[in-house]
Amino acid sequence: MYSLLNCDLLTLATQVKTVDVDGNDFHIDLKVTSPHLDKPIIIEAKYQEVTGTVDQKLHYVFDTLDHLMRTMNSHGVLVYGGSHYTSLRVKNIIHSMSVRYPNVKSVRVDNVIDFVSKIVKDDKERHKVGRGKTAAACNHP
Repeated sequence: MYSLLNCDLLTLATQVKTVDVDGNDFHIDLKVTSPHLDKPIIIEAKYQEVTGTVDQKLHYVFDTLDHLMRTMNSHGVLVYGGSHYTSLRVKNIIHSMSVRYPNVKSVRVDNVIDFVSKIVKDDKERHKVGRGKTAAACNHP
């Protein structure tokens, strides 16, 4: 596990080791924890510009996120981007998986780093105190 950000308000960690739905080793792309969240958020990020095996990967990702949400008592989000995810075929797969796994959220973004930065910024903004200072200083390892 690698810590990206550590605050009193928010912790972001990458490559958190766990097991998938089949009992195989699995590394969570990003885990967000905060005392202000009812439970952690597990984020799987997928980016693909060209055709490939994304169609098969999506089934596995939704199935694994659903499993982790139950076993780790967490929220699950698929963050995806890239031109291949705009194809009708892939949109239909994501829609189908969203119906099958309604508790797994999916979000299309153009830039995953911008998405995570927005989570951090929004969390800091919600917890401002006094003269524009945040309630806790963040450490960036």
